[in-house]
Amino acid sequence: MKEIKFTRKTNETNIEIHLNIGAKGKVKITTSINFLNSLLEKFAANGNFLFSLKATSSPKADQRSFVKDVGISLGKAFRTYIKDAKGLNGVGFFAFPLDESLAIIALDLNAKAQNVFKAKFKTHKISDLKTEYIKEFLSGFSQGAACNLTTFVPYGNNDRLKAEAIFKGLGKALSMACSSNYMLLKDIPAIKGLANKF
Repeated sequence: MKEIKFTRKTNETNIEIHLNIGAKGKVKITTSINFLNSLLEKFAANGNFLFSLKATSSPKADQRSFVKDVGISLGKAFRTYIKDAKGLNGVGFFAFPLDESLAIIALDLNAKAQNVFKAKFKTHKISDLKTEYIKEFLSGFSQGAACNLTTFVPYGNNDRLKAEAIFKGLGKALSMACSSNYMLLKDIPAIKGLANKF
């Protein structure tokens, strides 16, 4: 296991991440959006990821830009962590049921950045997070991790449960993609044997 540190600074945001996959410890998430903190904690718990994330923004930053920057930063942290790693599955998927909701997540870490989001929310906000920015977070994550990410929520009545199922499913799918496949220990699994590097 290795620990990596990733920092992203822009004119509007300052984000710092420490990441260690599979390690034990307490996850620490600090952003100005309480519901985003909760979703990221659920993502970490379901993926067995140990990380700390601290994100601040300037008064000029809008929530959309801030949420997407957090997604980009977390994606880049994972991309840095798995860079040149051998023996990984590289692909992960999970169907996460949560009460009457279902979220299906599939991702390929060896593909070009692509985000497909098929989910609808009935409300404008869940707590202090605008629901439309969940897609922006996932788009940012896909961009930062340079992965193909598909999110599909075929049904569900409660927007909070749908959002939680998405982040829990993402954790599970990413954990599968980052797990070892002992038949591939000498390879970086990708088309033509070359992992996509950004």
